[in-house]
Amino acid sequence: MDAEAVDFGRLMQNISAEDQRVKIKNDSSLPVKWQLVCDQVKVVDADGTVSDGTNLDNPEAPLQMPAEFIVDPMMGTLAPLEERDVRMGFRATRPATFECSLKLNVRDDQGFKGWQEAGKVGVKAETFAVECEIQPNPQETPLDFGTVLVNTSCTKTFDIVNTGKFTIRYELGMRKALRDFLTVDCPKDEIEKGAKKTITVTCAPRGVFDIPPERDGIMLNVFDTFSGESVQTGIPPIRVGLTAVYNSFQVTPPRGLNFGPVEKGEKQTRTFTVRNVGIF
Repeated sequence: MDAEAVDFGRLMQNISAEDQRVKIKNDSSLPVKWQLVCDQVKVVDADGTVSDGTNLDNPEAPLQMPAEFIVDPMMGTLAPLEERDVRMGFRATRPATFECSLKLNVRDDQGFKGWQEAGKVGVKAETFAVECEIQPNPQETPLDFGTVLVNTSCTKTFDIVNTGKFTIRYELGMRKALRDFLTVDCPKDEIEKGAKKTITVTCAPRGVFDIPPERDGIMLNVFDTFSGESVQTGIPPIRVGLTAVYNSFQVTPPRGLNFGPVEKGEKQTRTFTVRNVGIF
């Protein structure tokens, strides 16, 4: 074998690793049969559970590579000086670390002698889940600006928390109808593991309208920083609510001031009252 180790590296779950290849060569002048046999398995799940690959229903059964790996072919016959590539693939749907070893056994084509070990290759991989959350929970708490005076501004905040083991990248999208009066201070960035990013949303309405906090408003998109792949987090969009109004006032008297007849050189006065009857 031309390799003693195959390391698929660290991958996000549900992402297929790039195939690796190991070359097996028959250096002898006689044809030989060969087979790859799994002789060691260790899988550690994210919760710390350790598996050694033993078949609990049949403990005496030979070890098998975890289902996350593809090894093709596992056996064959090599003519004198012939080479053969063995393809190894990996894809996991759960966060875990995988350590396995494959033993290369060979024998002569006629079976005059038994199997003999001719090499061994270790196989490793690690998968992780991208985990994050929004606080407060958007499913329970909308981003409600309440009633806002036209031509003024106000702000609301929420946090994006990286609860996973590795750095994530996020991008925030916004419903088109909200873009004229809502702005986000940091629409895209990276967040290290265990850290949080506080997002400030500014509302600055320029007209009167009413948006109940029932429709999707701001969407969170999360990406794995290693592969660049988009991650399905299951986090619902943030609902946005807003009522924009002008303030109300009252003038008394309502129909103007009447000074009546005024003799030249005399002066008369009248008064009126402006009362704020609005909510601002």
